[in-house]
Amino acid sequence: MSVDDEISAIYQVLSNPVRRKIIEILGFRGGASLRELMESLNTSSGSIYYNIELLGDLVKRDVGGKFALTDKGWMAYRLLMDGREKVSEFKYYSRLPIPLKVRSKISAILFPRWLLLSLYEGKILRFIIPPIVLAFGFFTCYWSNVELCLFSASYKPLQWPIYTGLKFLFSWIIIYFAFDFLPLLLHGRVGGRGILLFGLSLATIPLTIIPYIMISSLNFTIQGILIIGLQFSSCLLASSTVSAAKGLSLERSFLFAVLIVYLNVTLNVVFRF
Repeated sequence: MSVDDEISAIYQVLSNPVRRKIIEILGFRGGASLRELMESLNTSSGSIYYNIELLGDLVKRDVGGKFALTDKGWMAYRLLMDGREKVSEFKYYSRLPIPLKVRSKISAILFPRWLLLSLYEGKILRFIIPPIVLAFGFFTCYWSNVELCLFSASYKPLQWPIYTGLKFLFSWIIIYFAFDFLPLLLHGRVGGRGILLFGLSLATIPLTIIPYIMISSLNFTIQGILIIGLQFSSCLLASSTVSAAKGLSLERSFLFAVLIVYLNVTLNVVFRF
């Protein structure tokens, strides 16, 4: 079966609102029991089993007996979220005096969710990129003596290099859990940790260039412009990552990213982390 045929089959299965809701619940929560589905959908067990059977290879039973999405089910979930996001974006941007085609292209460039998901489909890339990026960031901080707490950077020539590198890794872990926890706290979104890990690793790449700029002989003003540009691009990549991993609109994901950047910089200044 070709990719187009698979997508057509998925859309046909998801034509029923109950089955769409089951996919959304399993995508949001990462899995759900029969009772949880019955309570969320306010329907009988017979209806749940009937629709689960029609969902076919989109849903599976995990070791604990809960229903969960298969790889194909996650593709269906992303199709649902992408469709909902497109409708939301259309309603939001339709009030602006900019043609829809232009808005779509701008959104695709600023928030490259399509690129993130395409790269994530490569099973080798999803496993090798995170450790490579983190190792490169550690080496960069160790070698340059620039303390890079992701969105906050400062030159620390008197600090032990190993300590500077470890701070980078520790701050990255904190940022990862912040991006995972806030969508759960505010919108009840769980799951998608693999995409979140992969996407935040990609979003870290522009930040690892900052130490090299800081120790370069470039003019101070040019350094500032380049650093702000790298931080902004990293923020956009992080927004795309949260949107893809948690099924949130790009607007909400961008607000999450801005909030976490603000907290990162503020806490680093206040506590001299």
